[in-house]
Amino acid sequence: MAHKQSYPYPILGEGDDVEGIFNPSFWVTLRPMLVEAEFTFHLQNATLEKLIAQRKAEYVVEMECKTTFFRQTFKTASAKNSISLPAERLREKVDVSFYICAAQKIPEYRPSGLHRDYGNISFPIEPGDVLAEGGRGYFIAEKTFDPMRAPLSSFMRIERDKKKAGPVVVDFEGDYLLIKLSEEDHDRFQEAKHRAIQSLHSIIVLPALIETLRCIGNPEKKMEYEDKKWYGRLEAICREQKIDLEDPFVAAQKILGNPISRGLDEVLELSPGENGDE
Repeated sequence: MAHKQSYPYPILGEGDDVEGIFNPSFWVTLRPMLVEAEFTFHLQNATLEKLIAQRKAEYVVEMECKTTFFRQTFKTASAKNSISLPAERLREKVDVSFYICAAQKIPEYRPSGLHRDYGNISFPIEPGDVLAEGGRGYFIAEKTFDPMRAPLSSFMRIERDKKKAGPVVVDFEGDYLLIKLSEEDHDRFQEAKHRAIQSLHSIIVLPALIETLRCIGNPEKKMEYEDKKWYGRLEAICREQKIDLEDPFVAAQKILGNPISRGLDEVLELSPGENGDE
């Protein structure tokens, strides 16, 4: 995760340096050959609005895809704009950052709403200097991935471990979350999944997902794993489905579609009746 940039002059979006609002939003459509992104920039600051109208400043969108080594900056003076990119240039997680930057030299910059601590000071601004930060976001550039209906396999796998017996292990280091079962447990899993898959979600997948959510709830661990493919997909699912990660136990159940209830229903269907009848 990139650390927040420090500037030698006040900018909008940096604490209470400058009063106002810079709140960008974007929407992405994935097509077979194109990735189309639409941007809207919500700005409330008289000085910056005037500078943009005079073309002395401009909205800037920076897109970066580490998987394909793509990085490009887009500039506009319009509050609404769209761009199209060849689909092959983007894959998996694409980071998007928003700024307002100077388009030309501004000798004495003193934005409206400047904090009183700055007194009567004005600042020399060079072309390209950041005047406002609008935060960061991302999207998953994969046409087959739908965060509203994403299957478990989109971010998680169950694999056979090399050890003969022992506890289940969750591996966070690859593109997918790996639930590693010992050889003995994996053999049992292969047999049981054809008869009681709902119950297995509660026994194996639910605790692994709870542990994962607890792990990424730790700021240091989040920084360690946020570039992983599974992290981007899992976060997209939670964001689009509005799942709060504050309680990992509840969040994991929502992501898996209430596996405990489904498992109980399955057990009741498979269990013999009171008289031992099937």
